[in-house]
Amino acid sequence: METSLINIGKKEEVTVLIPQLYEYVIQPNHVTDARYEYTLLQERIFTGIMYELQRPIEDVIKGKDIEQLNLFNDNFSNQYEVKIVIPLKNLTTASNYKHIFPAAENMMLTPIRFPSKTYLGEDGLAAKPLLKKIVIPVKKNRRYDLEIYLDKEIAQILIDVSTKSPSFPVEYTRFVYQIAQQASSKYTSLLYKKICSWRKKGGFTISLQNLYNDICVGNVYLNKQGQIDYRNFRIKVLEKAKEELYKKADCWFEYSENYQGRNVNSITFKVITRAVEERKNENKENIKFLLKQHFQINNEDIEKHFSLLFSEEYFDSARIMQKLIEIQEAMNEIRIKTKLVDPKAYAMKAVINLMNEIIPKTENQKGGYKKKTENQKKIENVLENLANKFKIT
Repeated sequence: METSLINIGKKEEVTVLIPQLYEYVIQPNHVTDARYEYTLLQERIFTGIMYELQRPIEDVIKGKDIEQLNLFNDNFSNQYEVKIVIPLKNLTTASNYKHIFPAAENMMLTPIRFPSKTYLGEDGLAAKPLLKKIVIPVKKNRRYDLEIYLDKEIAQILIDVSTKSPSFPVEYTRFVYQIAQQASSKYTSLLYKKICSWRKKGGFTISLQNLYNDICVGNVYLNKQGQIDYRNFRIKVLEKAKEELYKKADCWFEYSENYQGRNVNSITFKVITRAVEERKNENKENIKFLLKQHFQINNEDIEKHFSLLFSEEYFDSARIMQKLIEIQEAMNEIRIKTKLVDPKAYAMKAVINLMNEIIPKTENQKGGYKKKTENQKKIENVLENLANKFKIT
């Protein structure tokens, strides 16, 4: 598969798939939200199954009756099961073909849990193995396909995309097949599908425990007390997935932590696409141009004093632009009434005030007292340096 190098505003180049070569997979959100403890190879087999089911999913979206689909009526299927054939080359490299059949065999023993309702109408999970049967060739060196059979009920769950009207799907996830299949970690693949399901809404907040459950972390990132080891999870799962998706995917995420006392209890994800990122970088360049053109604040000043304002965490183009307009109007009014001695110093102080408004000043500490954030300390140091340089207060 071809790749292309593009620059999206950061110093390093980023390898991404050429858009024309994307192959998209559509699946119901209840499949995206399903919970299962698969390995990376098993996750790829599941993604391969959804890829092979795209034709019947398209038929469902068009309004066709599930029971009448060719999937359930062709020569490969019978009344109770559906046959799917996946080329091994779509799952892994040739040197790893020997691992595919044992992985698929174990999937028959591992339940997949779909969102469901209990008989009392309460939220629950319906658990059932994904695979009913696989056929393992005797002469494995001569076989290049994985032949698997799904229970008919499972197949119907996998393709049942809700629609408002024919060709108008709702509650579905659309992701790039190649990106999911080439993920280096099962957690990256799962997080990619999850953020794709929230792409239109732009983001979501999820409790840390639910996130653990959704991507089936299990006991991998727990401390000796059996509690979530968030620091380890953040480094090895969240940061790894964030970096990999940023470099390779059509969309990726930024995230922020929400605390209860000293502990992280939920995560807020912001979904970012290439178009959004390009637009954000364009806004940054426009703001830097205005600072230079109207306030004599150049790139060196920005890098030295205002880099926090342009960081991923705090950049807010609408708020900054509004503030610059207010600063410009205030400076014009001062010029009319009296002489503005040092326009640059005035503008620098005003931008510092904006940083004080945007960036949190304190964070909660053990015992309930508040402590100045490191970023707030940086702002105070910048303000002190500017005061000494420009004689501003």
